[in-house]
Amino acid sequence: TFEDNYNNNFNTLGSYTITATAKDKDGNISNPATLTINIVDTTKPQISLKAGGDRIVSNHILTNEEILALLQVSDNYDQLSTSNINIINNTCTGQQGQEYIIQVQIADSSSNIGEATFKYYLTDTTSPIIIVEDTLYIEEGVDYTSEQLINMLKEIDLEEEIEK
Repeated sequence: TFEDNYNNNFNTLGSYTITATAKDKDGNISNPATLTINIVDTTKPQISLKAGGDRIVSNHILTNEEILALLQVSDNYDQLSTSNINIINNTCTGQQGQEYIIQVQIADSSSNIGEATFKYYLTDTTSPIIIVEDTLYIEEGVDYTSEQLINMLKEIDLEEEIEK
């Protein structure tokens, strides 16, 4: 005879026993033999970018909340959320036009630790500086568009080139 506590729980974490006894033709019953089965979770949670890939590009320094909003997490047993993710390293110094590293990790209820590393590029948002060596005279009270001003500056450069 069998007493099987495992049969319907083969995909559920925990400890389960199967106990068996035997009876011979004379009616003698053996001592019970017990097998204990431990179902454990050894799969690490996975952290990835919602947009895919392994690179984050931003035009400003990201806060921890903004970083977490870019991530997603999955696990085979636990319902984990990005609020469970720890940012363990962010090398961003704030210097624009540089690539940095962000390392994150998360643990599930079985103490499996998932880690991920992402590249973090902080774009250069510094506007170019225009230096005018000559004086640009514009009419008072007239609003000019950026395009008009740029064209005036180009004309000054052309006139200087022609004079040379």
